[in-house]
Amino acid sequence: MTKQDKNEKQRRLRDANGNYYTKKYEKTPNGFLMRLYRNMQSRISGVQKQKAHLYCGKELLSREDFYKWAKESTGIKFKEMFEVYMNSGYDRKLAPTVDRVDSAKGYTPENMRWLTHSENSRFGAKGKELDRYNWVNKNTGETMYLSTGEMANYAGEYHSVFSTILHGSRTKSTAGWILDNKQIIGGKIH
Repeated sequence: MTKQDKNEKQRRLRDANGNYYTKKYEKTPNGFLMRLYRNMQSRISGVQKQKAHLYCGKELLSREDFYKWAKESTGIKFKEMFEVYMNSGYDRKLAPTVDRVDSAKGYTPENMRWLTHSENSRFGAKGKELDRYNWVNKNTGETMYLSTGEMANYAGEYHSVFSTILHGSRTKSTAGWILDNKQIIGGKIH
C-alpha cells in the first residue's frame, strides 16, 4: 500500500467515524500538544490564508523542541493548565494556548508563553485597533462605542466574535451584541 493509499484510507475512516478517535486523542495532553503544534505550522506555512500576513516568514521551532519546551517550560506549566482545562469539562476559555510575546517574531522558546485561550484572545485584542463602532445589545438596548477588542473585554466574550460580526460572517454575539447603523457588504463596512 502506498503512502497516498494509506492516507486516503485514513481519511475515509475519519469521515466514517466523525473524527471520533482524533477528537478523543486531542483531549489528552500529548494529543492537545500535537494539535497546537499543527495549528502553529499551518499559520506559519500560510494554510490559514486569512492570517497569513501575520505569520509569513516567521520562525517555527521544531516539533521536538516544542514538545520539550511545553513539558519543561518554567513559570506557568502546561501540565497544570491542561489539568484545569480538563477538569472544567474542556471549557474552551480555559484551554492552554501558546502566546507569542512579541508578535513581530515567530514561535521560539524565548518568545513563547502559556496563556488560557480567553487571556490570549483578550490580550491579543488590546490596543491593536483604533477604529471604534456603534454596538447595540438587542436584548437590553444598551449601546456602546468601542473597538472590537474593547467590546470583547467589556462583554466578556472572545475578540473573534466581534471581529467576525464586523467582517460580516456573523450577525450577533452570544450576549446579543450587534453592529448598529452599519451596512456590511462583502466584508466591508459602508
